[in-house]
Amino acid sequence: HPIVLMTSRQCLHQQVTGCEKDRMDDDCLPHCGKSASITNMKMEKFYIEKTNGNYHRIYNETNFLNTAIVTDLPDLYAGFLVDLSDLKTETKTEINKPGVIKLFENLLSGDPGSEKELRQVIHPTTDNQYYKGI
Repeated sequence: HPIVLMTSRQCLHQQVTGCEKDRMDDDCLPHCGKSASITNMKMEKFYIEKTNGNYHRIYNETNFLNTAIVTDLPDLYAGFLVDLSDLKTETKTEINKPGVIKLFENLLSGDPGSEKELRQVIHPTTDNQYYKGI
């Protein structure tokens, strides 16, 4: 799933994409839809997304994929959520959404090799937060 780093009511596109408005008005929230990317001094890329009716969000460069939790904590979770949002990040998915769902079903049923196949189909991803903590 995409990693949301920040959600803001403030317009984040004014200085990035050069929006002609000098401040947000009543029309911005329900009707504005823009996306852009920025790169910091460490050459890390972040994505700014604003969809109609939603606030601005900043996303991490790559999506989060944690397949280890299925075997690390098998009795703790009753279900898992797979986010299939069409958000542009550096993470690419090489198969269609029904195929991704099938791969996750295979992982949950304990199919050997399904974790490796998921990582080959969805890449690059990160799972550092799981191992390091937040």
